[in-house]
Amino acid sequence: MSQKQKGFAALETILIIVIVAVISGIGWYALHTKHQTDKILSQADKISQSVPVQSNKSAPSSKSSAGQKYLVIKEWGVRIPYSSSDTYSYVYRTDTPTIIDVISKNLSDKFGCTQFGAGEIGKAQGSDPSAPDESSESVAQYDKENPGRFVHIGNYYYAFVHDQASCSETVTLEAQNAANDEMSKLVLNMQATPQ
Repeated sequence: MSQKQKGFAALETILIIVIVAVISGIGWYALHTKHQTDKILSQADKISQSVPVQSNKSAPSSKSSAGQKYLVIKEWGVRIPYSSSDTYSYVYRTDTPTIIDVISKNLSDKFGCTQFGAGEIGKAQGSDPSAPDESSESVAQYDKENPGRFVHIGNYYYAFVHDQASCSETVTLEAQNAANDEMSKLVLNMQATPQ
C-alpha cells in the first residue's frame, strides 16, 4: 500500500509543477502584453499631447527667389534654412520643451521614419552640463573646446542630440545613418528668426 502512495505523491507533485508552470506562463504573457500595450498607448499619448507644427504645411515657410525654405521653430524663436526638395516639420514636446523631434518627408517616405522622426534637436543654456552626468563641463566650455557641435544663438546652444536616431520600429542601419547625416548637417545652419 505504501508503494502505491509514493507513486501517487510523485504524480501529484509533477501535476502541481505543470499547473504552476502553465499559470506562470499565462501570467508572463499577460504582463508582457500589458507592457507592450502600455508602451504603444504611452507613445500615442505623447503624440496627442504634443503640439505638431509643420513648417511647410500649417505654418507657412519663408521663400526667397532661390527657393530657400525654412523650418521655423516658433517656440524657440529660431529657424533652419534649407534648399532641398525635402519638407521638414517638427513636434514640440510639452513634457520636454528643450527637445524637439524633426520629421523629414523624404526620410518618412523612404524609410518610414514617422514614429520617431529624423532625429532630435536639443536646446541648452551655456551653464548646463554638456553631458547627462552633472560633473561634466558646461555646454559653453565644451563648445569652446569642440567647435562645430553646437550652434550658439542668444543665450542658448542648440545641437543635434539624437545621434542614434531610431527612425522607426523597423530601423535599418541605412535609415539610421541617413537620419543622422541629415539632421547633423541641418542643425548647423540654425539661425535666429528675424523679428
